[in-house]
Amino acid sequence: MNICFKHLTGVATILSLLSATPGCSEDPNSADAIVQGTVTVEGVLAPRGQVTFYPANDGPISTGPIHSDGSFSLRIGQGNMAMPDESKIFSGEYTATVIINAPADKSSVVAEGGPPLAGPRLSAIKYVKRDTTDLKFSIKPGRNVLPIDLEGSQNDPPPEAPDIVDGPADSQDEAKDNPTDEKNQSGAIDETPVGAAEESVRKPETEAAEK
Repeated sequence: MNICFKHLTGVATILSLLSATPGCSEDPNSADAIVQGTVTVEGVLAPRGQVTFYPANDGPISTGPIHSDGSFSLRIGQGNMAMPDESKIFSGEYTATVIINAPADKSSVVAEGGPPLAGPRLSAIKYVKRDTTDLKFSIKPGRNVLPIDLEGSQNDPPPEAPDIVDGPADSQDEAKDNPTDEKNQSGAIDETPVGAAEESVRKPETEAAEK
């Protein structure tokens, strides 16, 4: 009888730990906030994308797809599958990342028979990463409605230009200081005196006339 009691006590302890662990399941007694909202890019409703909330303290990440009308609802894991818009997350301070893409080009696919490639990114690149986004939210218990307006990708900083390596300026300066080196590079210079050259031409002609 004692063995059975100990066994039941151990099972009850495990079950209580699982139910109290954040992220393992969405406990309605501890997840106390509903987060919904609308995402726009430069005032225009986002056609598709993803919103991700990272808690400032330890806790599960909350995510939500952006629908074609720009609306989203956050959830932990699969959330409330019966009523997705009523899924709950934990109240607290969050940093958010958002990425918005244009509709996919149906003529371009990842692989044969696969899904189409995602369209070009519409939202600014700073919102993609947790360490560069400036989206901060304080989520209160109860229902939270968040309008999120993003800067467009046209506000991205220009890509860094590659370093331009100048030509061998030192060698050019050396050539100016040493003009003889430049002459030697273009070919040997004939230093034979002009008079000697003319005499060498006339000598064969004279010998031919004497014969």
